[in-house]
Amino acid sequence: MSEYSITGLTFDQSSRLALQEIRYRKKLFKALKMSIGGGTIINIFLGNKSYETAWNINSTDFKTMAQAISGVGSIQRRVISGIAWRQALGHTGKEAMFWNGIHDALER
Repeated sequence: MSEYSITGLTFDQSSRLALQEIRYRKKLFKALKMSIGGGTIINIFLGNKSYETAWNINSTDFKTMAQAISGVGSIQRRVISGIAWRQALGHTGKEAMFWNGIHDALER
């Protein structure tokens, strides 16, 4: 595993916007994970009588739900890796090294 050490790194406007975009995307992916699980729980329990709840629990595919939630993480890594790759291509020097490091770490 390579380690990156970059001293004196400063970001231009493009990099600062990319970092903001990454933060925003991370929030969206977190909300997506919560909505998958939360939506399922709400669907099972909210406003249902006990026999309906039992049927909903029995008919819910928790394995598929878990796969959907875990898949969000790999999609998030690909999206952020793509942002980092585009930034690496558009920069030179220390900023390019930084973005290449982010991309490399997410591609493992």
